[in-house]
Amino acid sequence: MYCLEEKPDAVENESSSSFSLGSTTTEARQHQSVVTPVQRDKLPPHLTPEHEDVYPMKRKPRGLAVIINNINFTPKKEYPSLSLDRREGSEVDVQKLEELFQELYFTVKVHEDLTGQQLTDKVLSYSKEDHSNYDAFVLCLMSHGQEDGILGTDGMDVKITNLRDMFTSSNCISLVGKPKLIIVQACRGLKKDKGSYEVKDGPVNSQIQQPEDEKKEIWTLQFPAKETIADAADFAIAYACVSGFASFRNVKHGSRFIQNLYDVFCDCSGYEHLLDMLTKVNDKVNKMGGIDGKQIPQPLTTLTKKLYFWPHIYTVASPTTNSSD
Repeated sequence: MYCLEEKPDAVENESSSSFSLGSTTTEARQHQSVVTPVQRDKLPPHLTPEHEDVYPMKRKPRGLAVIINNINFTPKKEYPSLSLDRREGSEVDVQKLEELFQELYFTVKVHEDLTGQQLTDKVLSYSKEDHSNYDAFVLCLMSHGQEDGILGTDGMDVKITNLRDMFTSSNCISLVGKPKLIIVQACRGLKKDKGSYEVKDGPVNSQIQQPEDEKKEIWTLQFPAKETIADAADFAIAYACVSGFASFRNVKHGSRFIQNLYDVFCDCSGYEHLLDMLTKVNDKVNKMGGIDGKQIPQPLTTLTKKLYFWPHIYTVASPTTNSSD
């Protein structure tokens, strides 16, 4: 059955096609929750945690949320060109992410100041764990970075794709068909987005011609007799910025990206799915900074369903009765 935390009157049988919830914002404040509970009136009428179009997210805990934050750097002599400052303010990001995912019923694990090899080994160890009793997995990576990777405290570049591949369907069987969210707060280059002023009602070139080869290409689809899952399916990678550009961090308030991700997830998890929330994060980050200091995050996804977090709802095992002869 489902429970709305600390509201025993809002209980629904798991086999039911609907669920009952009380008011939202007021209850959240009363229970000192930073995440607003599910807002049924803002959800599509047909949508429930069991709907075939959404990932199952009913267990408590939902899964592991691993946070890796590198603050202090001492590059090895192999990387002489690197000058890596202390990432002041990143502690605020850790606090926010830890609070957020605890509220969303994840078991949070925090690791700080890992070398490139330590970071690789740590993430690999989580991919080897048994996630059978979980619904999802979250990995938050925060450090200095390069275009396709994140840096260990020793300056070693760890490729994001290598870390992602540790959790593919073939490498982490207990997460097959389950959503894997990777959050990356790191620069992906040295360029700063100078931005531009918005121009409205300008001329638009509507004569866009389709390439000739695309017109002629014919796809032949062959379906296997048994349903299979693509190896890299069910991932969402949320980058703080686009490739080649820098991301920004305030020494007192943390990074723009994590600040806004925290705010949007707290306010909207009760009625928005992940990709809609990340679009809102894009909008909020895009509006920050002056003409010489813009930033735009970049979500990449292979999700096959909508990912709702269903805050304050969880599955309770049905009570069993023992009989004796």
